[in-house]
Amino acid sequence: MTAKKYDDGDVIRRIGLRFGGVYFITSGKVSSTSSGANSDPVKLNTLSAGMTFGELALGSGNRQETTVRADGPVEVMVLSAEAISELESSDSRLAIVLWKALTRDAYTRVEQYLRESAVRIRG
Repeated sequence: MTAKKYDDGDVIRRIGLRFGGVYFITSGKVSSTSSGANSDPVKLNTLSAGMTFGELALGSGNRQETTVRADGPVEVMVLSAEAISELESSDSRLAIVLWKALTRDAYTRVEQYLRESAVRIRG
């Protein structure tokens, strides 16, 4: 994994980029946005230390679907696409454990979004 640091407002990932690996947030917060109906950015969520991003590009044609920006100083550890591919070849059991953990995290986030959306609709 590679350590990277970003300053407030820095774009970490931009819509349309190819899959660049999985980003593990070790400190700070990031916000993800998507293009709205008028091409205005729509804030989707805020992620903080202990969370990941980047892996959803694998489910969308290997392309980044959101723009991710630093909200203040941010530090991440990046597991590159190449490192993931090497892991899958050299230690398939560990790769399965990694993908299982990332999948579980993604489902937890989807469940959270659904709960938050339900509250907004009822409110």
